Amino acid sequence: MWGDKSKDEIITHIKEHIKKDISDSGIKWNDNLINDSVINQLLAYSDKLKNQFRNKYGKECEFYPELKISHKLSKLKEGEPDTLFGIIDLAVIDKTGQIHYFDYKSSPKDYSKFDTAKKRTYTYQLAMYGKLLRKYGLDYRNSDIGILPI
Repeated sequence: MWGDKSKDEIITHIKEHIKKDISDSGIKWNDNLINDSVINQLLAYSDKLKNQFRNKYGKECEFYPELKISHKLSKLKEGEPDTLFGIIDLAVIDKTGQIHYFDYKSSPKDYSKFDTAKKRTYTYQLAMYGKLLRKYGLDYRNSDIGILPI
């Protein structure tokens, strides 16, 4: 993804992306909010995940971050939304063409310590992604699906 960009260029790009997301959410941006050390930790974690996935799914597996998926719904009432959509944080296609998908969640707690309501919400979210993927002809029944902590 980063090609021949220097580490400083990558860090600057990530900071700008985070700054935009935070500002868009209505939170006032503070330049000390995210420092280079935190971004370096995220990059190291990203490399670790990439290596783990390549070991599990093969060196030729393909990564699709922020994969947008959608499906047109039949409207029940005028004015209701007619499209269901989502963004899969990370999709990995293995050498057999099987899709595996993951959602990043930030929390100081491990997923196993999340309360039942939160686990159900995430399970529902991932299940909906699976249903949307089936609309694209992708079978997720043998997929690895999960939460990646950040």
